[in-house]
Amino acid sequence: MGKILSQQEIDLILGHARNTDKAAVPSKFVQPWNPRGSGQMHNDQARAITTLHESFARNLAGSLGAYLRVPFDVTLISVEQLTFSEFQGAIPELTYLLALELNPTGVMAALQIDHSIVFPTVDVLLGGSGAFIEMKREISEIEEQIMDGVAKIICRELAIGWAPMGFDISLGERYSTPQIQRFLPPQEKVLALSFEVSLNHIKGTMNLMFPATVSNTMLRKLSLNWEYKRPRASAGVSARLREHLNGCDFKVLLGFADVKLRVRDLVSARPGSILRFNIPESSPAALLVSDQAVFDASPVRSGSNRAAQLMEPSHRLPAGKPGMKA
Repeated sequence: MGKILSQQEIDLILGHARNTDKAAVPSKFVQPWNPRGSGQMHNDQARAITTLHESFARNLAGSLGAYLRVPFDVTLISVEQLTFSEFQGAIPELTYLLALELNPTGVMAALQIDHSIVFPTVDVLLGGSGAFIEMKREISEIEEQIMDGVAKIICRELAIGWAPMGFDISLGERYSTPQIQRFLPPQEKVLALSFEVSLNHIKGTMNLMFPATVSNTMLRKLSLNWEYKRPRASAGVSARLREHLNGCDFKVLLGFADVKLRVRDLVSARPGSILRFNIPESSPAALLVSDQAVFDASPVRSGSNRAAQLMEPSHRLPAGKPGMKA
């Protein structure tokens, strides 16, 4: 006859079963959703945008350098997806700000150039040297007309770069910083491109802003084109690269690490003196490549040259620690 369980034993068995079931069910990890993180650029899209606008920057530097007849350089420094309010917050209160019309959509983008570049550019176009001119004021109507030629060149080079994606870009009106608020809602996503501009060693920033409705279309088209245009290494490139690397020189040091010496012994040292290190004669030296201990080795002679006889891989010296020459 089987054993009859008491109520206490039954409760213990049921409690153990419930605890076992709970342990068997894996815990769920819930991650909070960030709405600003949706629709972010993929790595391939970011590389495609960077490649496109680095080419735009090089072409613009050549065109404006020829137009102004002074050294002029443009370098892409960042590609970011921001909210429109974040883009506004990064714009100086006094700046040169133009609207760009993107056809056939009719959507408006923005071009912003620091005054630190605008006033020296105007000075060059008026026959000056383009020296740095610090002026805390809006540009005048005459200065705006003078800058019109520069703005048209920027617009032309941008239109050439964007032509394969089916966009035509034309100049719009000039805006003050407060007026740009009516461009887009504050939380609207935008694509912001920042360039460092150098004129006669005077540096400033130029920014381009495109609304999400345009940048998303551009990203899709660039992603498709990037898959086909991505450079692929030919079969022999890796072999040639390996062959060239095998002939490269690099620094190698044969020595000892953690060598200690009293200051008075070093101060009293003279030509012909013998400095005694607390290292056994049989202790091997270390072969260091870029301060990384690779092998234990012994100093030897090969003909009239010094050499190192490799013994075994080194495990006793910390990586990156400089040694003392043997």
